[in-house]
Amino acid sequence: MGASYRIVDFASIYLGARFNYAYNHYEGELKNIKVNPKNEALGLDGSMVEAASTFNKIAVYLDGKAKEAAGAAEQYAAAAEKYAAAGDKASAAQSKAAAEQYAAQAEELMIKSKTLEAVAAQVSDKELDVEQTGYGITPIAALAINYKRLSFGLRFEYNTSIEMENDTKVNQVGLDSYNDGVKGDNDIPASIYAGLTYSLLDNLRLSLGYGHWFDSKANLPGKQEKYADDTDEFLYGVEVDFLTRWTLSGGVQVTRYNLSDEYLSEMNIILDNTTFGFGLAFRATDWLKFNVGYFHSLYNDWDEKVEYGKNTYKRESRGVGVGIDLDI
Repeated sequence: MGASYRIVDFASIYLGARFNYAYNHYEGELKNIKVNPKNEALGLDGSMVEAASTFNKIAVYLDGKAKEAAGAAEQYAAAAEKYAAAGDKASAAQSKAAAEQYAAQAEELMIKSKTLEAVAAQVSDKELDVEQTGYGITPIAALAINYKRLSFGLRFEYNTSIEMENDTKVNQVGLDSYNDGVKGDNDIPASIYAGLTYSLLDNLRLSLGYGHWFDSKANLPGKQEKYADDTDEFLYGVEVDFLTRWTLSGGVQVTRYNLSDEYLSEMNIILDNTTFGFGLAFRATDWLKFNVGYFHSLYNDWDEKVEYGKNTYKRESRGVGVGIDLDI
């Protein structure tokens, strides 16, 4: 809702607000991970087997070996004490060295066993089903100027504070931020937009636009504003009227988010992109116009460096819109 006031014949100002209802839904699963290890003692011949149970099986095996080594270490340590009490320093030294060797072996095997238990938990079946909801109000101020063949608009939207709350059905992924009832910030950053349109001819118009989002000043999920600079958007458009009642338009939007690698993840993929759009309008009467539009966004790839190399994230998006303008 809002209201505008014409301050002079060619300029007006606007004040208003927008109510935002935010809804996120994360739903996914990770199942049936398999591995193909070889170990004769455990009957593993390189065939594909279920990962979690296999790693747990190996962990139990190593745990048993660790206990055997720990038992041997205790026996050699006791023998070393007996030899020392009997004055047999050479045998005592040998037994002590053996005890230390078996103790180190037991510790190493126990670490490997615990590591495999942790790996087994990571590759076990997992499921996530979380809905997040929240709301906020955006104050808006704007200025519009229309002078001869020139139109100019400037709009500022204040930061929208939104707190999302989880309604969690299932959370087996080990992320506390998705637990039921947990609340987190998810602001819509403040933004400022400027647009300029100039009519070269009565039926030909060119447009330029610029938008700036103050991401680094907002409270984002997981305090990600620490890894975000502000976002810039550059827009270019052309519009031409033909056959009296038809209008054809085209445009380009270039978006640069200026995010660090720490901001991005497989759950939060926001990539620089360039969008191409086309539109067609038909004015059926002096007060009724039909619109249809299409856009295609091309995103820059993101390479995430990981221990085993890199993950490359790619995406594209397309959209179609239809609308009706009423001028009454």
